[in-house]
Amino acid sequence: MFYSFDTEDLINELSKDIAEFGNEEVWAYWFTVDNGIKIYFDYYQLDDSELINDPEYKTVDDFDQAVAKKYKDFSRKKMLANDLLEIFKQENKTIN
Repeated sequence: MFYSFDTEDLINELSKDIAEFGNEEVWAYWFTVDNGIKIYFDYYQLDDSELINDPEYKTVDDFDQAVAKKYKDFSRKKMLANDLLEIFKQENKTIN
């Protein structure tokens, strides 16, 4: 079985974030396909304690709820942005 995942938009977005904020930790989101391969499909910044009380601010829990509407089963973990960028670049190729 072959999987291909277009991550070009994520690569561009994450590259801009790295240029602006550096190689910070982010929440990396993935799901696992039938053959056990993890497909990373999004990321989100870590919660910012200075913005938590801002009514316009979206926390990681808010983001989780939005993700859950699209993906029934997903996981997330903290990872450095550069590491996730490399994963997105690999996913942009065909996965076997």
